[in-house]
Amino acid sequence: GAECGLCPPNYDCSGISPVCARGFVAENGDCVPCSLDTHCSGHAVSVDSSSDRTQCLCTCRNKWIGEQCSSCSPGFSANSDCSTCANGYVGPSCRACSSGADCSGNAQLVGSNEDNTACVCSCRDGFSGTDCSVCAVGYVGYPSCVRCDITKHCNGRAVTVTSDAENLNCVCTCRAQWSEAACTSCDAIYGGDDCNACAAGHFGYPSCLECSNMTNCNSRATVVQPTADGLGCTCTCRNYWRGSACDVCDVRFDLSTDCSECSAKRVGQDCRLCTEHDDCSGHGTVIGTDAAKMQCTCLCRDQWTGPNCGTCPSAFGGENCDTCAAGKIGYEAGCTELCDVVVHCSNNAFSVTSNDDRTMCSCACRNSWTGDACDECPAPFDETEDCGQCAVGYSGTYPACGLCTVAEHCSNHASAVTSNTDHTACVCSCENMWRGSSCAVCPVEFAGENCKNCSANRIVYADGCVEMCNSAQHCNSHGKATPSLPDRMSCDCECINWWSGPTCGECDERFNPLDCLTCSAGYVIDSDLGCKECSIAEHCSGRAIGVTSNVYHTTCVCTCADAFTGPSCGECAIGYFNYPACTRCTIATHCLGHASAVQSNHQRDGCTCTCSDQWHGVSCSECSAEFDASSCSGCAVGRINYPTCAACSPEQHCNGNAVSVTSNADKTACECTCSGNWAPPFCGSCKAGFSNETGCTSCAAGYHNYSAGCPRCTVNTHCSGHATSVTTSEDKEACVCACRNHWSGATCSVCGERYSGDDCDVCAPDYVHHPVYGCVPCRVALNCSDHAVSAVPDPATSSCTCTCSNQWTGTQCDTCPARFSGSSCNECGANRIRYSDGCVEVCDRVTHCNSHGSAAAGPAKLACLCTCDTGYTGAACESCDVDSGYARDGSGGCRLCVPSDCSLHGDSVAATDGGGCEC
Repeated sequence: GAECGLCPPNYDCSGISPVCARGFVAENGDCVPCSLDTHCSGHAVSVDSSSDRTQCLCTCRNKWIGEQCSSCSPGFSANSDCSTCANGYVGPSCRACSSGADCSGNAQLVGSNEDNTACVCSCRDGFSGTDCSVCAVGYVGYPSCVRCDITKHCNGRAVTVTSDAENLNCVCTCRAQWSEAACTSCDAIYGGDDCNACAAGHFGYPSCLECSNMTNCNSRATVVQPTADGLGCTCTCRNYWRGSACDVCDVRFDLSTDCSECSAKRVGQDCRLCTEHDDCSGHGTVIGTDAAKMQCTCLCRDQWTGPNCGTCPSAFGGENCDTCAAGKIGYEAGCTELCDVVVHCSNNAFSVTSNDDRTMCSCACRNSWTGDACDECPAPFDETEDCGQCAVGYSGTYPACGLCTVAEHCSNHASAVTSNTDHTACVCSCENMWRGSSCAVCPVEFAGENCKNCSANRIVYADGCVEMCNSAQHCNSHGKATPSLPDRMSCDCECINWWSGPTCGECDERFNPLDCLTCSAGYVIDSDLGCKECSIAEHCSGRAIGVTSNVYHTTCVCTCADAFTGPSCGECAIGYFNYPACTRCTIATHCLGHASAVQSNHQRDGCTCTCSDQWHGVSCSECSAEFDASSCSGCAVGRINYPTCAACSPEQHCNGNAVSVTSNADKTACECTCSGNWAPPFCGSCKAGFSNETGCTSCAAGYHNYSAGCPRCTVNTHCSGHATSVTTSEDKEACVCACRNHWSGATCSVCGERYSGDDCDVCAPDYVHHPVYGCVPCRVALNCSDHAVSAVPDPATSSCTCTCSNQWTGTQCDTCPARFSGSSCNECGANRIRYSDGCVEVCDRVTHCNSHGSAAAGPAKLACLCTCDTGYTGAACESCDVDSGYARDGSGGCRLCVPSDCSLHGDSVAATDGGGCEC
């Protein structure tokens, strides 16, 4: 400092001469601090300076040694801060492991476990165990430990070989079905080059049982035998049974007939299902089949007929054949009544047909006839004129006929009123002096309410009340009025238009009385006459019943007679031909009575027939060959189902198996004369006893001896009464029995050696019942799960008694108790020891390791080995690990000695053999 009064911290100035302070040493003329990293290699727990301050003194950590703690003691690992043993060293002192001391001299390598508490041996081939003191699996005879060999120990007949649990003997896993300890035996049920197949007559390797109709084929086979590969039985099923065990009867066949016939509502060789669409044309319900089950039986709806409900009789119609045909009525009575113009329409109709619901006839009445039968002519019309003209007292343009009345048409000034001759206008008989077509005009010279008095200022002359000449007064406003000359006693009129008469009050009937200028009805404009009358002779070719003019009076309009038509009635009407004769077309004359309607053709030079039924040709004189020539309303012989009338053929209707075929009486079905042994009615199936599959040229299943007529095979006659069913051989010359229970032989007369009883239905002595294979001899593989040394029958229980091998239990030796393990149940289970004592002892932490370690079964599971907790050692973890610095803690446990045990005043601390800590 400024006054040299401060001593630096790295110096001690308490003496005469300053020296380095404690913890510092003199280096290069200065006092430097002792450092763990610099002076102790980082391996010390503490560092201090020597008393003379010339060097640093290190207290090495763990097992580091040397002045600077730079070396790790032999046997310890520098990688663990020299605190644990190096690999191959164990114990508190980290002693070296050796093959001789630790591995019985049988190790190729020796190391230590992860926490270096025990040596770990890598045994030579053939040896095993933690200290290589037992033979390895697959080796026997310690200490030589010879390898088990398939050729040497198993006669070359094993797939694998290993040693038993004690490694005393070799254990062979025999190949195929070889047995005994050295694979020297092959059971009589086996065969093949290597005991690897069933012997003759057996199946189902490795069970190798005999085939049985009852067991393997559900008693439904005609023949049962082993398959070519010997893996099972082949069943030749009878009738239509299917499946490898004859256990399937297709839904098409009937179980109640032993699957030999079609099931309900099925037909044909393939027993197809009858359907409304395919077999009843969609017009009926399937109710069954014929006896031969070759054709479906239909219940037809409504009026459909035929075996397939495909025919709607001609009297009926409608989409569903549920109503009468057009033109017919009376559905409940069979639609037999034909609508007729004469009968149903009083001959007053153009045409007639039936109404929509076919309950009555509907007439298209002619002219103004009315009523359901066209038998009423309403009052405005003239019945004598076919109700086609206004009646007397009515007028108008037909059919608008109105009643003529004094009030409406004669201004109420007439004594009477009627219609004119052509009924186109009303004609009034005017009273007093009333004038005009409607008696509405009272002349000017007359007056009074009834037009029977002179007008005012007029004088009475003999010809009436003339006072002065004027057009209105003297010429009816139809001309120019001038006094008559020379006496001027009267007025003269110069008429206009076509008016005439002294007072221009007259108008020729040719002209319209309203203006006497335009033509009247029935007249047409003429350049010479003004208006010319229309006449039937001149304008209608003399062939009309009436004639009038058109609205514009430019053309005459003819009402032609029935047979004629055209503007001048110069051509034949519809339904007539050959002008001018115009003969009526009739069904009887021109269609030979074979038509439902007739009409003239377009040119009116002939008739066109609408032929009925199936008639055709210009005059309905032709009937095709497929129809009955007498009426053409049904099928010809040899054809069916009018109107299609398909030809009966052996191929289509007799399945190609008939010598001839024709139609039945009502032509609804074909009748076949079957060939050979085919059966009627359709020759689609054979007579009883003959086979459909061969065209009836051989016997059917269940029948035999074709030359004798294929009599039926029966159980009693051909199978000694011991069969569930019987059918025929493949060539159909002999009966083949499906033997019941376990009977065998061609006639089911033999009861096999494995069976007995009155009906061969119980097991014979020395045989027991198996749920799958029937009566079988007791065998270890089948009855004892292959885990027994022997299997013998027990007559009392009809079962096998197994003598289980090793530790297997259960009636079938299929249970390995929990304390045992291994594929052969010949080893102790997990954590159990001493197989020879029954593996009852379980390695336990408390019992075997004094609660200070984990217990596990040792090599060969002969004893329990402890893996001690840290701080404990000994076979049973009964001691403290003194070498690792552990000592007794006063409660029976072990604790680690630490520096605090020396009050922090000791250089080191360690455990002693006496159980305490030493400073």
